[in-house]
Amino acid sequence: IMSLVPLSSHTGSWGDRGRGSGLLHRVVSSVSQPAGSRQHIARMPTMEELGLKSCDHQVGGHMKKDGNTPDTLIDDKGRFYKPYQNDARNLREAAFYSMMWGSRGADADGSEPEASTNPLGEWGVGEMYGPAQGQLPKPEDAAGLRTFIPKFYGVTKVEDRQYMIMEDICRGYTQPCVIDAKIGFSTLYTWADEKYQKKVIEKDATTTQSTAGFRISGVQVWRVKEGEMHKAERQWGKTLTKDTIHTAFELFASNGALSPRDLYFGPQGAMARLQAIRDWFATQASFCFYQASVLLSYEGTATRMEDANVQVHLIDFAHTFPTGGKRDDNFLSGLDALLSILKTHCDK
Repeated sequence: IMSLVPLSSHTGSWGDRGRGSGLLHRVVSSVSQPAGSRQHIARMPTMEELGLKSCDHQVGGHMKKDGNTPDTLIDDKGRFYKPYQNDARNLREAAFYSMMWGSRGADADGSEPEASTNPLGEWGVGEMYGPAQGQLPKPEDAAGLRTFIPKFYGVTKVEDRQYMIMEDICRGYTQPCVIDAKIGFSTLYTWADEKYQKKVIEKDATTTQSTAGFRISGVQVWRVKEGEMHKAERQWGKTLTKDTIHTAFELFASNGALSPRDLYFGPQGAMARLQAIRDWFATQASFCFYQASVLLSYEGTATRMEDANVQVHLIDFAHTFPTGGKRDDNFLSGLDALLSILKTHCDK
């Protein structure tokens, strides 16, 4: 017998560790006892019992200590499980998704849920949100953004680990081709602690972030003729320069059956969606995004564009903040740089 049991609340201000979460649950099952026993022992089901498995199409972050195994999970219902800890970054991201989709998460039929009180605390309120904290997004900006992000289903606990549950945007692909690009010429926000600032300043300077306007976190592509998946992880991305970063997008588009021009610029290509995201960024003045990514995907076994199902999403919102009414020119300029590289190198 499966049931959802709320975890006990944690206390503290939203700017510290957050309020008690009605989204946070653990899944338990009752274990049968010998006849005459009135005692029930609750246990955590295994990942296998819940239909969970390692997310093989994960590129970029959230890898296990061995550096090669994804630390994220997927289930057979089209949901993606991202590790969650009760720290500022994870609280911000869960609160962001909860604000966008309602604290109960996206409805199973894909429709938008009714607005509800966010038990994780209100996104944008508290000192962890920087100098513009308290400036909540305009409804029209949030509505536009919602069309580009994965759906959210709450936070759960499995085998003593907590996960954010969101839409598996690669569900339906047989062999998903994926590229993850972190956008913006800078990932630094000045209200972060000194240790974090030092870390991102070094990373921006030693990758293409500060020169190209984005960096590649990972790429995977299915090669039709070989019948094999090829992966280029974060370390490979660190070897790229401003002059060679275009090769990542050429690699992503190299399944051997579809052309880069079709994948990016054809009627069913990625450029229309990327341009729509760019148009939204040009007008919105509610959010600023640091270390957020553009994630492109398509079906690697496709030999016709009609079967490719090219998708473009925005992901990773642990460092997303209110703007105080200003446009996010850092992200916008990085996105423009990416579009320029695609037009220069892939429209052939």
